[in-house]
Amino acid sequence: MERYWQSATATAEVYRVVGSDRRRVLELEDPTPDQVARMLDVFRDSFAGEPGFRYMFTNPERRLADVRWAAGLKFALLRDRLRVFVAGPAIEGFSWWIPPGRTPFATFAEQIRAGYGWAPVRCGPWSFLRMFRFSSQERDLIAHYTSRPVWVLDAIAVDLSLGRRGLGGRLLEPGLRAARRSGH
Repeated sequence: MERYWQSATATAEVYRVVGSDRRRVLELEDPTPDQVARMLDVFRDSFAGEPGFRYMFTNPERRLADVRWAAGLKFALLRDRLRVFVAGPAIEGFSWWIPPGRTPFATFAEQIRAGYGWAPVRCGPWSFLRMFRFSSQERDLIAHYTSRPVWVLDAIAVDLSLGRRGLGGRLLEPGLRAARRSGH
């Protein structure tokens, strides 16, 4: 069941409700800067302590800011390719899906335009090298395990205060449902 829903807090924003109202999983057609900022905050808070990000961003005093910055670059690169689902208008969690036929990887020119050229300056050369290696491994994994176009879950995160309540599973549902409908 898909229908449109008007946010009570920001009446100019229209979301598409995916599933029942109780679940409150919404698809953002064109996220506003405030909505993007909230998604990046949720991502930062959810992942800054994860081993992969601790490895990539070794300076603990800058890690929170660097994780958020890197996620923002990725969103800027993929924005036109993503289907974005959020939990509630306050964005208690989100998932970013890339449908088949849309590449999950940016060209070198797109990366430069998005700001990746500043990564060695902002994060340091070692963090930049680790980011590059991580991206290369992600690309290799997708290429190795997919012989045909597939739906790619690029990112998923839930506000830490709302964890262990099934919100992440509900954020997976719309992408998985769309994949099943399209035969993937």
